[in-house]
Amino acid sequence: MAARLATARFSTLRSEFRPPTRLFLCSRPIYSSLSQNTASWARRSWSSSAINGNASHDANSAENSAFDVLANDSGPSSIIGSVDPDLDIELPSSVFEERSNQPVLINIPPQQDPLLEYLASRLMNHGHRAKANRIVARTLLNIHAYTRAPPLPILREAIFALAPAVRLLKHRHSTKTIYRPVALSEKQGIWWAVRWLLEECKGRQGGPMVEERLAREIIKIVKGESKTLEKKVEVHRLAMVNRGNIGSRTM
Repeated sequence: MAARLATARFSTLRSEFRPPTRLFLCSRPIYSSLSQNTASWARRSWSSSAINGNASHDANSAENSAFDVLANDSGPSSIIGSVDPDLDIELPSSVFEERSNQPVLINIPPQQDPLLEYLASRLMNHGHRAKANRIVARTLLNIHAYTRAPPLPILREAIFALAPAVRLLKHRHSTKTIYRPVALSEKQGIWWAVRWLLEECKGRQGGPMVEERLAREIIKIVKGESKTLEKKVEVHRLAMVNRGNIGSRTM
């Protein structure tokens, strides 16, 4: 039955098909005896093959199909496991939800951390920036080697633990010396913390290198065993003693 229908359909198309006729000053053939759908399909096929060729037409169709797939893609493909029979991947259904409902899964850290840049600036001598960057990088490597933990959070914790909240302004009034506490901002506190840290680690002859001394001192600060913490405690103690001079006006 199917063969008879196919034969009848082919004979009908062959009887309706006639050679195309060209009008004067017209390069496109006119299929007059075909139906509207068949004629439009033939014109599209002829124009695409005459201008770009069949290969370029197929390539454009494939490219458009790919763009359509990408535009309609709303999440990871659920057929990952069926592509390779060796893969045994069972992904949860939440993975295939819409991307608009999904939080940001990849938290890309900044390329350069401001605290590391500031520490390298304080370590730099005579414009040798690359050398200071190497010292900071090796310091982080030593911290990781000692603690087996991410080094940057440890460095931040040490700096903020060492940063003072106030400083003392010294005024000479007649024969008396008056100390007046002044509150510090976060940036100013970090400046004093880095200063005390570098004073403790730099300026020594022999022994471990600067990056190793920095790493050990940072770990001691986090543990609360560093002598540099005594400077912060002393400044805060003197500020409490002289807190009555906060509102005083000294010349």
